[in-house]
Amino acid sequence: MCWTGSSLYFGLASRAAGAVGVNQFRLFAAVPLMLLLHAVTVGGLWPSDVPVQRTTLLVLSGVFGLAIGDLGYFYALASIGPRLSSVVQASWPGLALMLAWATAAEVPDLREACGLVLTMTGVVVVVWRGRDGSSWRPDLTARQRAFGIAGAGVAALGQAVGMILSRAAMQPGPDLASGIDPLSATVVRLVAGTLAVVVISLCQRQAAAVVVVLRQPAARRHAMLGTMFGPIAGIWLSMIATRHAERAGTAAALMSLTPLFLLPVSFFASRARVTGMAVVGTAVATVGTVLLVTG
Repeated sequence: MCWTGSSLYFGLASRAAGAVGVNQFRLFAAVPLMLLLHAVTVGGLWPSDVPVQRTTLLVLSGVFGLAIGDLGYFYALASIGPRLSSVVQASWPGLALMLAWATAAEVPDLREACGLVLTMTGVVVVVWRGRDGSSWRPDLTARQRAFGIAGAGVAALGQAVGMILSRAAMQPGPDLASGIDPLSATVVRLVAGTLAVVVISLCQRQAAAVVVVLRQPAARRHAMLGTMFGPIAGIWLSMIATRHAERAGTAAALMSLTPLFLLPVSFFASRARVTGMAVVGTAVATVGTVLLVTG
């Protein structure tokens, strides 16, 4: 539900001020707030008792999930809008399930496999039938749309890789019997993702892109609301789910319900045209998600 709010507000901000600037803003705004929250609730601005190997996994998780993946997602938000972007990104539980299978021997059962197929089928249906008119970007060309869908695909892969890495880092083990607190993991991931975004922005010669957001009151307001829903509440809650879920696929599937929530939200908030096939595709993907959860 948090990511429904962040998708809507980040989409509005990105459409007005550009994806790179909004991506910078939300991390620059979230890091000091999360450090302060960590100091108040856990003690200390930075988690000091995390072994180097686990810190490395969390850093990589932040780079893949919050820098590379979200850069693609913000590009998708600005071009194809929050509803279609979220549906394409909903493929990430399947990717996470396959990665968990390959890296942690979490073998999916028949129901989970059926859920994966249905989820991917629903995504394909929505993307294929999404050529119907949209009020988000009526002037969008076929090439821009293809790049937007590709950006959402990069986001899905980054989300899956980031989750598997963070899950491995937070689990209890011989070196840390209690595992890592989800808030501590969130802080490490956010800082790593922010530094990676700075490096990427420097390479793109867009280090000051955040200024465009700061100069536009509406974009700044939307970006701040998206930050509260996404990098602060959403990512922290996702780390709690990732840490305590019995299986990676269960947590990932529940966190992929954003497209279902965004159907009515996108209709009432931006008057986006919701076709019958879009509803069918989202419903199929949601059924697949339920099967993944109950596998």
